[in-house]
Amino acid sequence: FLAYDLSDDEIAQKGDRRLAYDGEVVERNGSVLYTANSTTYGAESVIFVGPDGKQISPSIPEGTASFSTYGANVFVKTNGQAPDGRVFHVQMEPQADGQPKVAEVVPHIEGRNIGSVAALTDGVAVSFIENGMPGLAVYGLDGALKQQVTTPEPGVYSAMKAGSDGSLSFNWSTLGQPTVQKKLDVTTGAITETGETMIPGFNPDDYRVERKLYTSTDGTQVPISIAHRKDLKLD
Repeated sequence: FLAYDLSDDEIAQKGDRRLAYDGEVVERNGSVLYTANSTTYGAESVIFVGPDGKQISPSIPEGTASFSTYGANVFVKTNGQAPDGRVFHVQMEPQADGQPKVAEVVPHIEGRNIGSVAALTDGVAVSFIENGMPGLAVYGLDGALKQQVTTPEPGVYSAMKAGSDGSLSFNWSTLGQPTVQKKLDVTTGAITETGETMIPGFNPDDYRVERKLYTSTDGTQVPISIAHRKDLKLD
């Protein structure tokens, strides 16, 4: 992959880019998409290489980028010109002009910080934190919001991945609840539990996890999580 017996100066003259540290790479039908180090510290450029070997920078702003793929679908999460993150869909087949087809499917929403991204059979799922609370959202390839899941208690969504039936599998845990495996039907929005981590002698139902807002001395509302036994008197 982009291997040359050349000096750095010769590579620079060719206009080629080096794979970013901890970079992302995906290949399909002779085309390659990868992240290269940018001239801006901490940022990355997304580079497309078609079957003809020509390198093109698609219209994805430079930033910290990560990929998620399922079949022909490649989703690029980036914070380029979007501090809280956004997601682009890249179709790896080059068009007549040699460019890949790129479309934003998850827009930047100020205050909604995107965490994990999981490519699905016909869309993409993202986990997010908004106002200190976690959520999940599923978007179609056209960018339409298909499902959104929120919860009244603080916790963590993790290990998101596409199911073979088109569903979304994920883990859920809180300060008082060990990991629970769940599955979301992206068509109906129904969520079912598929497994649970059991700890001998521990019952999650004995505990309560709450999200409160604490007013600091300068008036800032600071979200805090409180976990305690239900029979504990808060004084």
